[in-house]
Amino acid sequence: MRVKPSLLIVLLALSGCGKAPEAPNAPRVLKVDTGQIVAQGSLTRESRFFGLIEPRQTSELAFELSGTVEEIFTNEGDDIRKGDRLARLDHARLEARITAADAAVNEADATRHLAEITFERLDRLLLEDAASQQELDEAHQALRVAQATVDRLKAEADALRVDLSKTTLYAPYDGSVVRRYVDEGASIGPARAVLQVIENETLEARIGLAPDAAQGLEVGDEVNLRLPGKPHEAFTGSILRLIPLRESRTRTVDVIVDILAPGIHLHPGDAVEVVLPRQEKAPGFWIPRESLTENVRGLWSVFVVDENEDGHPVVSREPVEIIHFESDRVYVHGPLDSGDQIVISGIHRLAPGQRVDPQVGS
Repeated sequence: MRVKPSLLIVLLALSGCGKAPEAPNAPRVLKVDTGQIVAQGSLTRESRFFGLIEPRQTSELAFELSGTVEEIFTNEGDDIRKGDRLARLDHARLEARITAADAAVNEADATRHLAEITFERLDRLLLEDAASQQELDEAHQALRVAQATVDRLKAEADALRVDLSKTTLYAPYDGSVVRRYVDEGASIGPARAVLQVIENETLEARIGLAPDAAQGLEVGDEVNLRLPGKPHEAFTGSILRLIPLRESRTRTVDVIVDILAPGIHLHPGDAVEVVLPRQEKAPGFWIPRESLTENVRGLWSVFVVDENEDGHPVVSREPVEIIHFESDRVYVHGPLDSGDQIVISGIHRLAPGQRVDPQVGS
């Protein structure tokens, strides 16, 4: 049975077979996000240097005398106030020596008093011609000797009392006890450390800088600090001292920084880093890190949007040299011009000459 031509046309139209076929070689157009680059004449790098938080004062406390430790009034971790008793030596023998010294002073003072009475009596007798000048001179000399003896013995007693005061260790400032080296009952000699204390109200940071980085700093300059691994906990500090000595092992120069961070809880021994900006002449461009694509031989490149002969947007690959990396952007140098549009995402789908539909971003 033959189908009428008009019916055939209707059937073809309903089935869609009458549509004109697409050209098999039509180029595929990809939508891409692009951004405009701006030429830069210089680059500001952030140099990071590490250091430690330190107390402003650290003291190894020791007795100046030998003796037996009778009592220790504090322990590691205790907070102390200036003037607090920290430890004491057994001072019974020293007190007995002071008692004997006081008795000797009293005895010498009695002798001096007798010499004074004798001198005054002879002085009156001399006026009555009942005594000679020789006798008066000898009495005056005896009085002077007696007075000198009293002064000497009093000085010896005072020295013993000074020694007695040194049998007790007192806190030199407000702070904390961090080390206890001896226990009660221990016999110790002079200068043997008993306790280590630190001042914990005022903290400093000791940071080792490269010599060229330290050259541009002065006392009073503020610097930015942060704790390693905690970039959001940033705080500031003020330079207190620049140590004019290069550390022999690390070849760095130490800088002491006053911590200006009342809201940051720090402990002596915490690690800290300082971030110093450093500007250098380096022509180039900042580009998003995602816009980089690997090129041959370990080099890098970016895709730049251009127009082909027909005026359609296409991409070309341009090699670039990485000068500086940051977390989300890269500073590069290459055959680019200010105002060029580069592809900033989806670069894995592209090849040189690919037609694109640019979606201009930032």
